[in-house]
Amino acid sequence: MSTYLPAAQPAEATGPDAKVTALLDLLPARLTRRGPAWRDLGGWILDPAHVDDPRTPARGNPDTWWTRLSPWWSNSGPWQDNGEPAHGIYHRPAASSLTDWAAAVDGWMIWRWSGPRMHWRSPLVSPWNPILAQSLTLDELGGRAPDLGDWERWTADAVAAGQKPAGYFGIRPRREMRDRVDAARAAGLAVNFHPRGCWAFAAQPGTLGHHFDLAALAAEYRQALPSALGDEVAVALTAAADLDVLTAAEQHEEQHEAVCGLVLGYPPEVTAGLLLSAGHRAGHRPEAAEYGAWCPTCRRCP
Repeated sequence: MSTYLPAAQPAEATGPDAKVTALLDLLPARLTRRGPAWRDLGGWILDPAHVDDPRTPARGNPDTWWTRLSPWWSNSGPWQDNGEPAHGIYHRPAASSLTDWAAAVDGWMIWRWSGPRMHWRSPLVSPWNPILAQSLTLDELGGRAPDLGDWERWTADAVAAGQKPAGYFGIRPRREMRDRVDAARAAGLAVNFHPRGCWAFAAQPGTLGHHFDLAALAAEYRQALPSALGDEVAVALTAAADLDVLTAAEQHEEQHEAVCGLVLGYPPEVTAGLLLSAGHRAGHRPEAAEYGAWCPTCRRCP
């Protein structure tokens, strides 16, 4: 059974606009946004495992009949899924038995990553966590990237809602920050607040072993990674079972990559891809760990 709540669906157009849209559908595809250039996903498929993820950003305002004829006025990007702006987590096969993933918002591919397909799930883990907690977007989008909102407020809300194990945030004005810290503590969250700098780490109470099935996760890593690397990850996860979530978050840079990714709510596919591509990445300038095995310099998986 899915642990996610159904995501809100856009309302269907009605009235005069719906009639104009119906008429536009009768025009040659090359004259409207229904043309192949606007709907080719290049083999990407909406990933059913993340369709109902409540972290999925809300859709923007839908296009009108005018933007169908004047695409440069459109509210959405060119990436279309069955005539609608692509929105959600998509996947497709990649090289070396890996899988490519992409996050789309209102027709824009905002982020992508690669790694082995894994089936371990947790309500505290999501592909959206690393993206929305840092407002990650691909450099190539430039000023066209959709607004993902305030990542620090998003992080505070996600931890409070039980959608992220832990996170860092610093919010202004200070009164709002203090109110959020007080509310988090009243709700039972573990919080380490630094009033001088007005920032905090907040986390779910308890240990990693309490919140996650680490044995099942270690078994998946062993299947997805070469033997020695899989054993290394399994040992690190087992050793972290009694580690407090807040402590693990504050010390995440000192932890093994698998523990670091887990405490921040990253999907294991990203971490596994990162570990598999370590040798390739060493030959490039530092790239974000959130790409997994995807290499933005080479535009491919190693």
